[in-house]
Amino acid sequence: MGHFNKAITHYQACLKIDPNDINSIIAMGNALQFKGEYDAAIESYSKAIALAPTCAGAHNNLGNASENQGNLQAAVKSYTQALVYQPENEATQNNLIRACQQLGVTDSAKDRTDRP
Repeated sequence: MGHFNKAITHYQACLKIDPNDINSIIAMGNALQFKGEYDAAIESYSKAIALAPTCAGAHNNLGNASENQGNLQAAVKSYTQALVYQPENEATQNNLIRACQQLGVTDSAKDRTDRP
């Protein structure tokens, strides 16, 4: 966990210089998520999305954090939005399929990813 704490300190310093640096905001969210701090990670990804609404990676990561919290409906919504901006992203497609399977709506996942 020490490495993640150091990373968070680093990203906090970067964000003091440029509070709207998308890469630092997303990286901060990633470090927080790896530490299990899902609420804080969701806050970071949501800020990134507010600044760059078409950032597929931020939507996907928001879905991951939501899924890790057990909020599968929010995860499906985020993964679906990520696929609007990067429809060929297989990792996001797989994330959506997994979340939909957990919700018991596999047909919906296939429709959203155009995969068999």
